[in-house]
Amino acid sequence: MGAALFDRFADLAARADEILGYSVRDLCVHDPHGHLKQTQFTQPAVFVVNAFAYLNKLAEGGREPDYLIGHSLGELNALLAAGCFDFELGVRVVRKRAELMSQSSAGAMAAVMNARAAQIEQLLLDNGFTTIDLANYNTPSQIVISGTEDEITRAEEIFTAAGYRYALLNTSGAFHSRLMRPAQERFGAYLRGIALADPKIPVISNATALPYGASQVQMNLTAQIASTVRWLESIQYLRGIGSAAAEVMEFEEVGHGEVLTKLLNNIRQHMPDPPKSAPGEHPPHP
Repeated sequence: MGAALFDRFADLAARADEILGYSVRDLCVHDPHGHLKQTQFTQPAVFVVNAFAYLNKLAEGGREPDYLIGHSLGELNALLAAGCFDFELGVRVVRKRAELMSQSSAGAMAAVMNARAAQIEQLLLDNGFTTIDLANYNTPSQIVISGTEDEITRAEEIFTAAGYRYALLNTSGAFHSRLMRPAQERFGAYLRGIALADPKIPVISNATALPYGASQVQMNLTAQIASTVRWLESIQYLRGIGSAAAEVMEFEEVGHGEVLTKLLNNIRQHMPDPPKSAPGEHPPHP
């Protein structure tokens, strides 16, 4: 992951290594100790590679975007690109976020396909599941749930019997659920001691599916840890902005892999581009 970028940004990589206490390059490229699947290591690694990918895009002549959005951890990269903090502070913030999330109660996550949120919530209610939350609204046909390992495992039989596809995810915790509230509280206390600037480029919040307002960086980053990632609504909000300008919003994924591009293609497949609005009209919001 990111192997070609570390030489180009060797100075920044060295600063990240000093902050983290280990080689990010070795972790991303070789993972000699098998740490990459543990969130306390995954989050800093992904943040660093995403940051390098964005800097590389700009260095190769890419222009700054009109809007920024990131999925879960990626929202911190969006805020970095928007000038809310510099690279070194970003690494420190991500290190703390990852450390706190890794300490929260053990849990698991699963993706439920071809079910609506209301259908999922009703099945959970009818079958007495008390710890499971809807963690990610990814597409019209994919919602991720998060909770204790026992309940996430038991829920598979319930959902498959109801005719839905169910896939356990390879995660090390119940992210974006009530089980992350202890980490959320401690992260909020940590952020209160840090100066965070307002975005210079609009950033869409996972928690609200709306742009960050003035002085909302600390609040939104704190809420995000335990709140639902409203990815589908966020993408629809941006598409609505394009329709208001009588244009099609162009999206470009920056970082490792094409996960978000695939989610976007799924959204477009199930939800056609919103109708173009007349000049001066406000973009629709789901």
